[in-house]
Parts: sequence; structure tokens; C-alpha cells
Amino acid sequence: MAADSEYYGSNSTYNNDYSDPPHIPLAALSLFLMLPIGTILTCLLGWDLHRHRRRTMGRFTASERREIDRVQAWHAELHQNWVYARGLLHHLTTGRGMQELRLWGPVVRPDERVYLHVPAYYSRFYGTDPIYVHMSGVFLGSAPFMAAGYALTALGNHSRRQAALAASIPQWREFTTATVLVTSERILCEVGGRWLSFFPRQAVAIYPDPADWSIVLDFGDIEPLRLSGLNGPTLAVAIVWIVYGHSALAEHPGLEPLRRHP
Repeated sequence: MAADSEYYGSNSTYNNDYSDPPHIPLAALSLFLMLPIGTILTCLLGWDLHRHRRRTMGRFTASERREIDRVQAWHAELHQNWVYARGLLHHLTTGRGMQELRLWGPVVRPDERVYLHVPAYYSRFYGTDPIYVHMSGVFLGSAPFMAAGYALTALGNHSRRQAALAASIPQWREFTTATVLVTSERILCEVGGRWLSFFPRQAVAIYPDPADWSIVLDFGDIEPLRLSGLNGPTLAVAIVWIVYGHSALAEHPGLEPLRRHP
């Protein structure tokens, strides 16, 4: 009996020593997982600080210098065109006219005078009929396979239908760069190799917006026309002058940004 007790006692000791596997402390596991992430974040932070310090000291890479030069040139061109539009506004407000240009190519009427010949962004505002391709299919196989096939087909049709509806709503379309002529009677735009004529005095509404670098003309029976870009303020001044005359240049609220901001 004593031997049995001794046996069971030794067996109990055996179970206590080897029955439960050793556990890795949670803190050590967390450290093992977070150490690479912390190292990466430290390297990124160090690189960012180094780059900031390098730029603060005026040292830039070749690509950074090209981007800085591009942005500076863009802002200089913006300022130059804004100053030109303000000068034209002041010039016309005093009762003087625009200098006539000699033009070859587009044919103008004998009494029609050309005042501007500039590039601009051209766009029109209209909606379209929603068009999409409805897909269908036949799926043979197990019931889950067939159900998945028909469900995916329906999902694809719904997605294409929604995309077609979104694309059909009225919005500015036909974005392109155009050569624009402003004459005493018309606005001529060369779009896709064709010259299109618009008569600003026949517009039902004109919205000059030099702060947005654009002007919009609504003709009522055709799609509205928008001309924008670096020459947007100059086009706005010239078209308002042609349609409304000298007095409108000092009164039209749409030209207030040009009158107020140097």
C-alpha cells in the first residue's frame, strides 16, 4: 500500500511537470510583433524629417526642382493673364475700343472686326440618353453555381445601368482645347478642325466669372457654351463689352473680382 502511494505520488509529480505546455509571455509576443512595425515607422519618420530639413535648407532633387519651376511658371502665367484682363477692363471702361487684328483663315464679313485670337478650354452643357448593354447568360450545373451565375449577371447589369444613368445627367461635356476668335459680331471656336460660330448678342444669358477663369453663354435653343482657362478673364471682359457696351464694364457684378483684386 505504501508502495502504491509512493507510485501515485511520483506519477502526480510527473503530471505536474509535463502535462501543460510552456506559455510564451504575452508581452514578449507583442514585442516580437511590434518591433518590425516600430522599426519601419521610425525609418519613415526619419526619412520624412530628413526630407523636410533638406527642403528647408533649399536642397531639392531634380524632379522636385522641375515641379517647383512648373508651379512657379504656372502662377506667373496666371498673374500675367489676370493683369492683362484688368488692364483691358480699365482701357475699355474709359470709352476706348480694342485693337483690330489682321486674320487669315476664317472668313469674316466685310464689316466684321476681329479683336481677340486666343486659346481656351471649350465645353458644352447637356445630357444624353442612358445607354447600356444588358447582359444575359445560361448557367448549367449545380444549384449554387447557377444561383451565383445569375446573381453576378444581375449585379453587373445593375452596375452598368447605374453608370449609364450617372453619365447621362446634364453636365459639362466635350472638353477640349480650342482656338477662339472674338469679333464684333461672333465668337468663333475651332473645335476638332471645324470652325463653329456663336453670336453672343443672341444669347439669352451671359455669365462672366473671371474668378473661375471662365465665361458661360446660354443660347436657349442650343447647348450652353463655356470658355475657360488662362484667357477666361480676358474673354469675359471682351464679350461683356461687345454685348453690353462700355458702361457694363463698370457695373456688371460678374466682373467685380477684376475690378477689386489687382
